Amino acid sequence: MNLNFTELTPEQWITRITRQHDAQIPELETLDSYYKGSQSLAYMHPELLCPARLLDRASPDHPEMTMS
Repeated sequence: MNLNFTELTPEQWITRITRQHDAQIPELETLDSYYKGSQSLAYMHPELLCPARLLDRASPDHPEMTMS
């Protein structure tokens, strides 16, 4: 079916745009949950849940600077 968009009435445009937006709501809600930090994570290793352990492993040991 070919649609001629120039022949749509304002009501038809609103209906069309509303349906397109409603179809995108699940994806938008997922993206919004990532932004808010409330997304459910599929799996996270227990070591990653402890920030101290993560920092200990992520930062290499640097020699201490000594003054003589």
